[in-house]
Amino acid sequence: MSGKLVIGNWKMNTRGDSARQLAAALLADEKTNREGVGIAAPAVYLAALAEQLKGGNIALSSQDVSRFAADGAFTGEVSAAMLADVGCRYALVGHSERRQYFREDNAALLAKMRNAIAAGVVPVLCVGETLEQRESGAYLDVVREQLAILADIADGEYVVAYEPVWAIGTGKVASLEQIAEIHAFIKIGACKTFPAPIRFASSTAAVSKQRMPRRSWRRKTSAEHWSEGPLWTPVHSE
Repeated sequence: MSGKLVIGNWKMNTRGDSARQLAAALLADEKTNREGVGIAAPAVYLAALAEQLKGGNIALSSQDVSRFAADGAFTGEVSAAMLADVGCRYALVGHSERRQYFREDNAALLAKMRNAIAAGVVPVLCVGETLEQRESGAYLDVVREQLAILADIADGEYVVAYEPVWAIGTGKVASLEQIAEIHAFIKIGACKTFPAPIRFASSTAAVSKQRMPRRSWRRKTSAEHWSEGPLWTPVHSE
């Protein structure tokens, strides 16, 4: 695929009626009812929204996926197979809030990525650094460590999304140069040994309002070959 990917993350918001109304508004607008647009809704509304979105072009995403692959005694969990069953195309993995509040580590996130891919759901791996990590100069090491799990994924489609966590709620704004630096780091440095195809995305929630350069890179499975295409832009909104 090529083109933009925009997924709005509703987080822990909406109720049944408001979720349906919002989805209806998105379906009614030709600017949003198009390929490359999706919504990441709360799990309890996914099945109903999947039915509502049928016939349209808007993709459905979950906000998380279980690290447990098989059915079993895992109270409160939603498996990748369940997400696929209700019609999810994407699943967010490793969102900064999941990392912060639920202490999700690379082992858990790798399991989630593998489970999603096995079930036919495209995982969206969210990476990014905090303000402390940015100001200490360790931000590239942080992103490298977060991306390391991709080396253990042999095949499958997934999306990588850079989220400037340090620019959310801090009054600071990520410049185009700072975003471009991370894009280049992911493309040239961190992804040399990753065997599966990669699509790149960026959160623009706290990015400078200047026009962003429309550049991205997609990894081929069979060779170290990169092709340029339009930017894969935000996988969630703030």
